[in-house]
Amino acid sequence: MKFSQQETINIIQHRDNGSFYFPCSKKHVYSLGYIHCCLRILIENNSKELCRIYKDPILKSIIGNPLIIDMDKLESNISSAQKQQTRKSLDFYFVINDGNDYLGVLGDLKLNKKSVVNPYKELEDKKNNSKLNANSFSIPINDKIYIVYPDFLMEELRSVLNRKNVEDPDIGNDFEFISLRDFIKDFFI
Repeated sequence: MKFSQQETINIIQHRDNGSFYFPCSKKHVYSLGYIHCCLRILIENNSKELCRIYKDPILKSIIGNPLIIDMDKLESNISSAQKQQTRKSLDFYFVINDGNDYLGVLGDLKLNKKSVVNPYKELEDKKNNSKLNANSFSIPINDKIYIVYPDFLMEELRSVLNRKNVEDPDIGNDFEFISLRDFIKDFFI
């Protein structure tokens, strides 16, 4: 499964041509502008310290400058248009080609974490809110939501996840916890 720049750009370009509008009142609709972001910038904005630690080798391995949809910006636009409080949302959405079809991928960046305490905190609410918004893109959403952690926390994360799964085997079935390195390798290289 690899990132599809063209299909992601199609969503971004069609935001203003009637492909999807979110109603903000009975008389008006609101188009969605400025919901895209470069993947590198989103990663850097979520962890300046991480980028200094890596001295940028992970970011340099990304092919091109992939544009993705910033779900926080999307949620902010929608809530503003609908005059409601901004809800928590996941960080990103992009389109992949799984060989047969296109799928939307949702995920959250946890790159500023120094340790792992509760990896599932707020994820259900974020997932539900982001899926509501992403469903407007008319591309089926991948079964897994990717939660991206810095590589140095993966061992601790696995330990915490194993404990949580013993306590509640059904917890987190929708979430795929992945290192930044594996995330980039799996989708963008």
